Amino acid sequence: MEGTYGKVASYLRCITKTRGEAATKAKQGLHELEIILSNLDTLGLKLPVIVSLGFVYNTHQFSGMIFQIMVDNKKKKHHSPDILAAGGRYDNLIKQFYSPLSQPVSETSLHGVGVSIAFEKIVTAVLESRETNPPSAYDILVCTTFGHKPMLKERMTIVRDLWAAGLRAEIYLDSMQAQEDIQDFCRSNGVAFMVTLQEGDTTIKVRSIEKDKITEKKLTANSQVVDFLQQKLQASSKQEQSEPNQGTPCKNIAVLNYPEANTSNYSSNMLINFNFVIENGKLATKSRYKYESQIFAKVSSSFPWLPKKSIEVIAMELTAPVLKCIVAFLEVNGTEQEFEDSIGLVIDK
Repeated sequence: MEGTYGKVASYLRCITKTRGEAATKAKQGLHELEIILSNLDTLGLKLPVIVSLGFVYNTHQFSGMIFQIMVDNKKKKHHSPDILAAGGRYDNLIKQFYSPLSQPVSETSLHGVGVSIAFEKIVTAVLESRETNPPSAYDILVCTTFGHKPMLKERMTIVRDLWAAGLRAEIYLDSMQAQEDIQDFCRSNGVAFMVTLQEGDTTIKVRSIEKDKITEKKLTANSQVVDFLQQKLQASSKQEQSEPNQGTPCKNIAVLNYPEANTSNYSSNMLINFNFVIENGKLATKSRYKYESQIFAKVSSSFPWLPKKSIEVIAMELTAPVLKCIVAFLEVNGTEQEFEDSIGLVIDK
């Protein structure tokens, strides 16, 4: 039996109307499903959600809800779906690894959720797609004040609106951290803005995190938060676009809105500076994120022999004929001196 939540709840009505252990567990399961679906709706999920009563897998490992994320593969003959991710609750599994010498823990304090992601299938699907937009770091962190209610639904609503506006935002799930600790987290991870909610306060606080100072703006509606952050990020983007013309390098993908930093440590101590040479001098923020992610992925995979130090990347807007002409002159298979000479020849031409 599978279908929508309403169809499954109706099917189980003959059990939930009775008394006993089966009715109690059925009611508990439906209640958890209702909360999950409500959170998905708050986050703006548009994909269909199918509830399956026969979906049972490894009961010794999972406890509670389990899930799969599936996509129809139209290239297959029978259009069978591919599983992109699967996971669930691991509460009972955590108890198995809990040390008997530790202090006793209540039944409700041990919780865990995990997911296994089929990256190969996702990467293959992205590469086959005509338009790719690789994910990158977020610029906005939505959190709540320590000592108050988590306000998870309200934070999810703000994140949903920020996502809809094309802004990169994330929820800070640890509601037990002090504001100073969250600000330090933002500084160390290059997060430029922190949106804070507090129970009983109708205002939404937006903090701009900089190295030496923090400025705060109080707003009253989600739409005002979105507009304010859009203006801030666009102003930062324009500042970055003007800096290359003045002889200074562009900010990189990881610290886009962190004015004091000029480089980004992607992996293995590799620091990359991006310089974009655009004919009209303008490049949309979303497009720049996309190009920087693609360039970094190409550089790290195609040139693993590069020294693990600061690397300057100059991205130019060229037509296909010009690129083919440059490739024809470059001596990529020759010696280092031949390669340097071919670069000089390209510059001269």
